[in-house]
Amino acid sequence: MYTSYILVFVIFIIIIILYLSILLNYHIISTTYTPIELKNSPIELRKSPIHNRGIFAKRNIYKNEIIEIVPLLYIDPKEVTLKKNNPDAQLVDYTILVDNTKIAIMLGLGSLYNHIDDNNAEWILNTDNDTDYINNSIIIHAIKDINKDEEVFVNYGEQYWNARKDLVKHTCTTI
Repeated sequence: MYTSYILVFVIFIIIIILYLSILLNYHIISTTYTPIELKNSPIELRKSPIHNRGIFAKRNIYKNEIIEIVPLLYIDPKEVTLKKNNPDAQLVDYTILVDNTKIAIMLGLGSLYNHIDDNNAEWILNTDNDTDYINNSIIIHAIKDINKDEEVFVNYGEQYWNARKDLVKHTCTTI
């Protein structure tokens, strides 16, 4: 039974990596966390002292500037392995609950922003009932000026932390 979950998880991760590498012109990720750079983007993935990896400014980013529009990939809740059943499950840490009804994964670099209470960026949920890219996304924008080479942080919000206090906590977070 766990073998099928592992196989589904591995296939899912491969699909996401291929999607990102083709659609967003990423360089393939190495285990040494070589910076991943999105062409014409103000951000890149680098090694972070906070949580192993994080999002950093490639140039100065100004208050109210859109940093990234993150597409959402909706998934079947059954595809998310609960940490209660498998403490090594990691996919669950990168899922969000949208409108209290749908589970989604943030594509692009959306799932890799680290949390801090004194954040310099925030995310805004932008969804409706159709499948349009822009209308099923999260917009991440600067709420302060961010200097070149500074890590970009979001505040996960109270709902994220509250969701981890009970059984549902290991399924997803709500934004």
